[in-house]
Amino acid sequence: MLFSMYKMYTPEYDSLHLPNYLRIELSVFKVAGLLVLFLPQFSVTIKEWAYAGFGITLISASVAHYNSGDALMRSLEPMIFLVILLVSNIYMRKLNNSTL
Repeated sequence: MLFSMYKMYTPEYDSLHLPNYLRIELSVFKVAGLLVLFLPQFSVTIKEWAYAGFGITLISASVAHYNSGDALMRSLEPMIFLVILLVSNIYMRKLNNSTL
């Protein structure tokens, strides 16, 4: 998510023809989601919501790149991060089940 936040402030973001206010909104929610995932005092339920939000963001990024005319491989790049996110979610669940 940090990598995608960096990319939102490069000229590549402008090629997607998305409104500028979306850049700020996404940055705020990505920082909030990262804090939820990294800080241990948040419950698993809240962490699941953060994972869901990140998943929606990555799918939307893939669709936005595809619809803006980017190459197929560039459009599928967010899907690679989605797989990493899914693996992270699976291991978070396993760790929480083993500590119960």
